[in-house]
Amino acid sequence: MVAISTGLTALGVGLLGNNLVSWLHQPSLKSLLWLLPVGVLLTGIYQPLTYWTIRNKQFGLLAQAKFSQNFLAVATNLVAAPLGTSGLLLGQIVMQSAGLITILQKSITIFSRGPNLFCAGYLKTLKRYRHFAIYSSPAGLVNMLGFQLPTLIFASAFGPEELGQLAIAQRLLLLPAGLIGDSVSQVFLGKASECIRLGTLNSLVKKTGIKLFVCGILISLAMSIVVAPFATYILGDQWEAVKRIIPLLTPLLIGQLTVSTLSMSFFVIENNKLELLAQAGQAMLRLCALLTIVMAGQGFESSVFAFSAGSLIGYVFYASVLVFALRRYRAALHIATPS
Repeated sequence: MVAISTGLTALGVGLLGNNLVSWLHQPSLKSLLWLLPVGVLLTGIYQPLTYWTIRNKQFGLLAQAKFSQNFLAVATNLVAAPLGTSGLLLGQIVMQSAGLITILQKSITIFSRGPNLFCAGYLKTLKRYRHFAIYSSPAGLVNMLGFQLPTLIFASAFGPEELGQLAIAQRLLLLPAGLIGDSVSQVFLGKASECIRLGTLNSLVKKTGIKLFVCGILISLAMSIVVAPFATYILGDQWEAVKRIIPLLTPLLIGQLTVSTLSMSFFVIENNKLELLAQAGQAMLRLCALLTIVMAGQGFESSVFAFSAGSLIGYVFYASVLVFALRRYRAALHIATPS
């Protein structure tokens, strides 16, 4: 499925690349569109490996990979910022691929049981969970487009300088949230597998969601009050706008930290159809909010807030679909196991 998603992305770039560049009024992007299928390929390889590390309780390895992702992404954006859009796209590719080699080196042990046993287990698993790939691959593609298209919209409407300010602010704001969210998601996925057998998954999702929501508010306050005012002292005078953008992005942080971790519940209850619906609705709400403000001719910071607020609304929609899926799963269990 990784090869299919990568191939479809490459085909889309080949067929629609010129139209996309013309629509965005960014001819410099034409030579960089090949990074899109590269990003899909790297993400497609990395995601299954992260699930493998969680299944084998290699939390230290996954934490190391996640830290490398966030740290190198910020460093790459800072160093490559003078390159404009190409530097930002390069930072995105680095974020997606960082930590991949480390996990790949460790994952070689999966072949230690012998190729025949591995192939037999792989085919059995593929047959059992074939519906995952059918719905999860489009969901992953929709999720990626939901985050990448706003970047292209900002580049088209306001230029690479403002986009660079937004990228740095987003990286700084989401760095601590990403580290916390990734750490919690590892533990959450392990506990969710146990809770689903005990019938307490709904309670786990509720408690985890409340704690993450409170944590998101605290991080947002800390970043807005403590970090944002000193952004120019840390980054330099050329990043003056960063200190104003960080508070505008706090709705995005709260939504992402709270909901992204809980999204693993869709995989636990094996309801990938609704997960695809949730991803599509989330991406649409985010893009519609941003496009509405941009097309109305509002300024850069108003568009940033619209993007952030639209993302939060999208996360609320995603959470609503998740709650519906959990209730539906619980009702199905009661029907299957009558007292």
